[in-house]
This record gives sequence, structure tokens and C-alpha cells, in this order.
Amino acid sequence: MQKQVFVVFSTNRTGSSYISRVLNNHPNIRMHGELFNLSCFPGEDSFKSYCEKHNKLVSKLVFRKLVLRLVGRIPWLGTIYSPMARSYLSDLIDNPKHYFENNYISTHLNIRKKEWHNHVEKAVGFKLMYQHMKSVSFLRSWFDNQDIKVIFLKRENLLKQYLSDVTLVARFKNNYGVAHSDSPITQQKLRLDPNQVIRGIKIREKIFSEMQDLIQDKPAITITYESFFQDQDKTAREIFEFLELPMEKIHKPAMVKLTNDDLHEVILNYDEIKDALLNTPYGVMLEPGL
Repeated sequence: MQKQVFVVFSTNRTGSSYISRVLNNHPNIRMHGELFNLSCFPGEDSFKSYCEKHNKLVSKLVFRKLVLRLVGRIPWLGTIYSPMARSYLSDLIDNPKHYFENNYISTHLNIRKKEWHNHVEKAVGFKLMYQHMKSVSFLRSWFDNQDIKVIFLKRENLLKQYLSDVTLVARFKNNYGVAHSDSPITQQKLRLDPNQVIRGIKIREKIFSEMQDLIQDKPAITITYESFFQDQDKTAREIFEFLELPMEKIHKPAMVKLTNDDLHEVILNYDEIKDALLNTPYGVMLEPGL
């Protein structure tokens, strides 16, 4: 039986890690995380780890910080990863035990997979981040030519996405940076530059528009952060139907929101930001329910 290949196509601070863990709890899905994040500590199922195991010499050269920096600025340089990436993706899709025990998504979750001795793997997917597609040029050609389905994950409230990004950066600067947590952490309060806020929203608006263009010829379902967390069961059912899989009970990961939904509690100069956004198309993003 041919497996369904899919990607969760997204960008930072959209709930992609949470949703990936929900998907990985389905007995017919093998879900991986950010496999092409080349600059951070890699999971054992990642492309970077694969390269280190199969060609240590090349790996030492192509994953040097200078090379990664250049690839980020000159996208065509990403072709240096193409031969290994092609082999890696083929192995990832075809091999049900592809670094399974050390899969980042698996080991950071109260997962049930070890109880499923005879489950049938019908779908395999991973998180494909917009910025990774830009830096690893092979990913774009693979994406365009592969028979895959796309779960396009975005946020409607780009102000809160921007805020989540900048608070994460602030946490790292203060040496208690975590991108995800299973327990509450100290809330970071920030004073924001109104012009930078508007610029940040516009950048994210442009990115989601470009992502929408990239998937126009693919079978895709669009999921918003807001709709998912408003009704997780309903949205999960839509995703499983899209992947042609049976509905399963949702086992919710023990993850918590790291940025308070009440913007007064996060933005020190809230009134200033409110005045800057109120008469713009982004003023609605100040509303508590969004």
C-alpha cells in the first residue's frame, strides 16, 4: 500500500509543534519535526544528523557556520545539500523505523506509539518551514515535483505572532529561552516600537501570501492557529479526513502557551501600540478574541 506523504507547511510561532504532536498520536501517522533546521541542535531523525552519519567529511564542511550564513544570503548555494537531501528524503519516506525511537516529536511527547505493535503506517509527514525551503534550494524542487499533500498552517493574528517571536528572542537574551514548554514560564514583558510592530506584521503578511502562492497547485488544507485552538477535535477531524485516515481520539500534548493572550500583560506601552494600530487594517488584532 502506498503511503500518503504530507508536510505541515508553516513558519515560526504558529502552533506547528503542538499540531505535529497531535498528528503523531494517530496510529497511522509517522510525523517528524523540523528536519531541515540546519543551524540548531539536530534531532536524530534530522537531515543534519543523517549527513553526519553518512558522510562526516562533507558534513563538517557544509554545516560550518560561515557556509550556513552564506546559504541564507545566497539561496542557490543550497544546491550543495541536494545529493544528500534526495537520498535522505527517500529513506525518510520509505523506512518506517527512520530514527524512530529518537524522533524529536516522539521523545518530547507523552506518546502512545510504543503501545502500537501492529499499527499500519499510512501517512508520513514532517514540518516544512518556509525559511528552510528558502535556504535549502533542493527542498523547493522536491516540493514542486513530489506527490504530496500540504497542511498549510498560518496565524490570523499577526500581531500576536510577532509578539511571540520577539518575546522568544528576549527570553534567549535573558538566558531562559525555550521555544516550547510543558509547564508555565515567567512571562516576558516588553516595550515595543510601533513602527517595528507594523513592519513585523507586514513581513508576516507577505510571507503567508508567498506561501499561499507556493501551494496553489498542491492538494492542500488551510488551518489557522485560531481555529485549531478554538476546536481541536473538529480541526483534527478535518485534517484526518484530508489525509484519508480514520478519526482517532485526540490526545492533547502537555504544552502550554508561552505568551499571554492579554496584550496588556505583555506590552508595557500597550496604549502607544494601540494608538498606532487602531486606524489601520491591523487594529482588529488588538481584540481579545483573535
